[in-house]
Amino acid sequence: MIVVPSLNTVRDFILGASRWRRGTVTRADQQYLVPGGKPLNVARFLGAMGVPCRLVVLADAALAAETARILPPRVSAELFVTAAPSRTDVAIVEDGGRITVLNGPPPPITADELDAALEAVRGALGERDLQHVLLIAGSQPLGAVDRLLEIAQRASARLLVDSSGADLLAALGGRPELVKVNVAELAEARGGDVERAWSDAPTLLPEAANVVVTRGRRGLRGWLGGAPVRVPAIRTRVVNPYGAGDAVTAALAASMLDGPPTVAALLDGAAWAAAVAAEFGLDLDPGKAATLRDGARAIEEGPQRG
Repeated sequence: MIVVPSLNTVRDFILGASRWRRGTVTRADQQYLVPGGKPLNVARFLGAMGVPCRLVVLADAALAAETARILPPRVSAELFVTAAPSRTDVAIVEDGGRITVLNGPPPPITADELDAALEAVRGALGERDLQHVLLIAGSQPLGAVDRLLEIAQRASARLLVDSSGADLLAALGGRPELVKVNVAELAEARGGDVERAWSDAPTLLPEAANVVVTRGRRGLRGWLGGAPVRVPAIRTRVVNPYGAGDAVTAALAASMLDGPPTVAALLDGAAWAAAVAAEFGLDLDPGKAATLRDGARAIEEGPQRG
């Protein structure tokens, strides 16, 4: 079972503005308001592709209700309501896919609210199953990463991390089986540069057994215990890249149900990401992803990691 804690669930307000400029008044061409954040996006994409997962949601009452309404059938959810309003993130998408994101401030979450959600994560990982994968993704409430690592260790759960900044660094303490991160986030977290993050990510992430980095239109690169593999981005019209990286994470999580992450998962991730980026809304069309998968290719590069 893939267990996905969404402890900082957000409202994603996405605006399409072909002529947007800073410091001006602009009318958007289109808009989309949906429950979001990395963990929730990953869970939705898994469900859309028929992969079951368990989602633990911490959100205000209205956002929790809306989240329950949009979840695919294969996603089971436990919802915990916060007294404080959840945050709203705003993304402005221009023609061609350039995007500007403004993240709202994190809401105050009480100790009791966080305790209840974490107990649900503990319970999900404690259920009898062949193996559990715990996803730590996005930003977390203060202290939550360390507690999630403790829960994962006690449950012998396999760990997949897709975070940035302090949350990424904290999650590395659990020596994850796989870290997926974009090159800018990795360079910022480890004080390197983007080119080094792209070409030699494992040296910046020695705590991880496997590493996958993404770089937008350049595609993605993975070190999965063998030779590094590069997967170029699939050629398609990019409408909105917001959430495309979460589609890669979903594909990797799905592959981990059957064992270590695979090169096939990198190809799936490229196809899922391209299918998401081709639509304005944060939706994943399985048929479109399957068609795009035929255009994915893996290129082995360089010596084995080690």
